[in-house]
Amino acid sequence: MHAENVLQSRSPIKRDFKYHLAEPIDFAKLNPHQAHSIILRQIPPGARVLDVGCATGYLGRFLTKQRGCVVDGIEADHHAADEASEYLRHVWVGSVDDESVLASVSGKYDVILCAAILEHSIRPELVLQRLRGLLADDGVLIAGLPNIAHWSMRWALLRGRWNYEEYGILDRTHLRFFTLKTAREMFEGAGYAINRIEVSDIGVGPLQTVLRLLPRGRIWLRNWLVNHFPNLFAFEIILNASVREH
Repeated sequence: MHAENVLQSRSPIKRDFKYHLAEPIDFAKLNPHQAHSIILRQIPPGARVLDVGCATGYLGRFLTKQRGCVVDGIEADHHAADEASEYLRHVWVGSVDDESVLASVSGKYDVILCAAILEHSIRPELVLQRLRGLLADDGVLIAGLPNIAHWSMRWALLRGRWNYEEYGILDRTHLRFFTLKTAREMFEGAGYAINRIEVSDIGVGPLQTVLRLLPRGRIWLRNWLVNHFPNLFAFEIILNASVREH
């Protein structure tokens, strides 16, 4: 049985959608240092989840099937939303920058998930403010933001390069860019208290070559570098936040 949704009509699935995943997520095979793995670890079984920017519903599919969660979604791309409706309870089609889209979402959620969406927003601060009203009293908002201060970006700028790409920190569809400091400030300015911050990484760059020469302790040292210098080595910043009590 298809998930109940608010799509008006079904249309052929656009299989070349940028974030289409043909196979379900296998959590056991995810790299523990990647953003998806970090985010999924923070979502408890049975949670009511709103996946903002749900794409084709691949995260909701995992949460529904493997965690017993009830998942709704918001997605701007009609074809992706159509596929997501196969797995999610409700799918609202539209941009998160459109106030009427968020206003049409009813109910309260234990988790609001903003994985790789706020950087695509014109006014992410305003989106965060509007989402506060959809959180349950003890609910959390989990967001992932690319780190523009990553070492690879610094190295590129030193060489005078700022080249947009199909994926990554300089995804050509990104409208906003964040550092650890500005991400924290945005959340706090939108009325949230940050519970914790974790970072995903893709290694420690040129230092990786040096670490390979160490017979022991290289994993410990790699983790130490990432945790103590997240501005430099964080590829993505994952924030877990609650509505701040006044």
